[in-house]
Amino acid sequence: MRAVDGGSSSAGPEASPDRAIAVVPEAGPESGPESGPEPAREVGLEPAREVGLEPAREVGLEPGPESGPEVARETAVEGPDVPVFVLEGGSEAAREAPLEGPGDRPVIPEIGWEGGLETPSEAGSACPGAVTVAKTLAEIDGQALPSALVVQGDRIFAGMTNGGTGTVAPTGAIVAVSLTTGEKTTFPLGGYLPNQIVAAPGALFYIQGKVEPTTDGWSFDYTDVARLDLATGQVSIVDSEVVEAAVSIESVVANPSGEVYWSMLTDISGASIIKRWDPVALTTQTTLSWGRVLSLLIDADHFYWSEVGTDLHASFISMASPSGPIYQIYESVDAFPDAPSLAAVDDQSLYAVATGSTSPGILALPKTGGDSRMVVADANPILFDSHSIDDKHVYWVDQSDQTSIRRAPKTGAGPTETVWSGASGISGLAVDACNVYWTVSGPTRLMVKGK
Repeated sequence: MRAVDGGSSSAGPEASPDRAIAVVPEAGPESGPESGPEPAREVGLEPAREVGLEPAREVGLEPGPESGPEVARETAVEGPDVPVFVLEGGSEAAREAPLEGPGDRPVIPEIGWEGGLETPSEAGSACPGAVTVAKTLAEIDGQALPSALVVQGDRIFAGMTNGGTGTVAPTGAIVAVSLTTGEKTTFPLGGYLPNQIVAAPGALFYIQGKVEPTTDGWSFDYTDVARLDLATGQVSIVDSEVVEAAVSIESVVANPSGEVYWSMLTDISGASIIKRWDPVALTTQTTLSWGRVLSLLIDADHFYWSEVGTDLHASFISMASPSGPIYQIYESVDAFPDAPSLAAVDDQSLYAVATGSTSPGILALPKTGGDSRMVVADANPILFDSHSIDDKHVYWVDQSDQTSIRRAPKTGAGPTETVWSGASGISGLAVDACNVYWTVSGPTRLMVKGK
């Protein structure tokens, strides 16, 4: 058994509240011709191949003690002097500088599943926005960011950037789109970019990337956890880096109840800490300190993470949340980089991506340990995480065809289907109980298709 070091936290300096950023609702676009080509931004994956599983064994039982609360502090965000609310037909113009779009592109046909005429769902439907064929829900200025698409209730939120130029710094925004009307609400973030957006009651949490000038362009330092209040548009920083590193916030995750946790580096050796947001006290609390980097997944009652030991073998670890027994539920037979990469979790299984030459594909592993099963053979996803799994299928975008969305039954006993294919690069993918959502480029559009 391996003991877990206790975590600790310290209260950071409290900043004076800053003004709320502009919240700009916009009218949804008319459905129009579809897009032209632009390559998708590729997300790298660790090469790996399928390996066997060993029975789960306990590796530690003592979580780090919960520390005292840290006071969330607010940070200045570039934006207009006062909030500007502009509804469709409103008389006041927004003072927000619009995000720059990529310009006009040729019309390229796109295809989806076989279906009849496009049929929007009725008002009050349990599946808002659902249609029988793929449709454009909204056109959005700027470029969609990867790992920045999340559904909450009857709205979907997309992280955006205008990309900037050689002399003009990129700026960020989160755009909310109504699934029933297509109406857009823009939350401009100034010189900050959102990544790993998760939804909580009345708020979004995300890793905030600060745009910094370099000798040959711009860099992005994702070193803060930010909270966007959806009612006021106020952004506050709830936690910041403790290590001088370009990326010290590893993960921001939310469980089905909307409880938010994140992991971050605590020293240059790679040790990490898990923290949580207390929505009542509006503070942060430390849950666990760990000797290695924690890139988190979460379900209703457990954390999961993977790590590479000194022998370069990969292990998958589970811990009851917010604290509890810690178990190693998997250890790869082969050493890095030939081990599967932990990618997603649902109610029953963990999912890993194996990209080695022996057995590439998407694997499912029991959460309590046991044998893996191949869900999809010969798949090499660039987009695949817990946001792209529903009760029956896994959805992904493959390296070999970055302009198509595919799905396969989670049981592994069924054919691979093409959900949608077009000439536009796909930059984001998410599913809920009703629909599949994705963002494409040239110009940037938020697409939707009912299942």
